[in-house]
Amino acid sequence: MHKLTLAVAAFALAGCVGVGQPRVVATLRSPQAPIYSIAQIDPTRLDGRWAQAAGMETQSPSCKPGGAEITRQGAALHLAARWCDAAGQRRLSGAMISTGPGRFQIGQTELWVLWVDTDYRTLVLGDPAGTTLMVLNRNGRMPADRMTAVREILDFNGYRAAKLQPL
Repeated sequence: MHKLTLAVAAFALAGCVGVGQPRVVATLRSPQAPIYSIAQIDPTRLDGRWAQAAGMETQSPSCKPGGAEITRQGAALHLAARWCDAAGQRRLSGAMISTGPGRFQIGQTELWVLWVDTDYRTLVLGDPAGTTLMVLNRNGRMPADRMTAVREILDFNGYRAAKLQPL
């Protein structure tokens, strides 16, 4: 009888973690840390092709580095991006609706410009929830000084910067 009670209890507990439970998404940053977007940004200079230059070390090894293309469509910017992270390959596409300085809404996703260098060669996009991070560079691999700057910005915004790896 004791074994039957244990089996029923184990079955009941297994049912609590069953199908239909929301998937828990690991965040790339501490949710308690403040996060800031760049206030001084010229959105027209974001135009063009960007290559994924870095990713968190937890990214899927089978995923090939991606990138983004930001284009002007009328008065608005449009983003088409594919990048790799811990969830594997991810895509995001749509109009970039400005919601504040350095802040955009693309469909249901909120993206903030966390950093862009003065010559608009390196661009770091992230979301306040810490589930999205894109480290982009105009020419693929970026120099060590800009990678150091990216790590410092990510650390400042609560990201686990030590896990960032150049691609």
